[in-house]
Amino acid sequence: VQQDTEMAPTPQDAESETQASANVASTMIRMGSLCYKLNNVEEELLMYQNAKRVYTRAFGENHEYVAGTYKNIGMVLAERGEYEEAMRHFEKARQIYLMIH
Repeated sequence: VQQDTEMAPTPQDAESETQASANVASTMIRMGSLCYKLNNVEEELLMYQNAKRVYTRAFGENHEYVAGTYKNIGMVLAERGEYEEAMRHFEKARQIYLMIH
């Protein structure tokens, strides 16, 4: 009889995975900022969108990191002249900040 040696994840494993996700998303935010300095708006937007997905998976939709990323996306959209879409992202960020503070 073969025993299953795989252990169930512990709370520490989940915490470690969440921290790793936060580190990845934070790096994506920094890369997006660098893309801004390099005048690569498309890549900047992509980095922020990917960071938002990672933060949302790690912390849920109503977290300050997710709100900050909505704000970053809104700024890129505003720079591109997509003002209505930018406003939707700023509003989503505002709603999250109001909910958590």
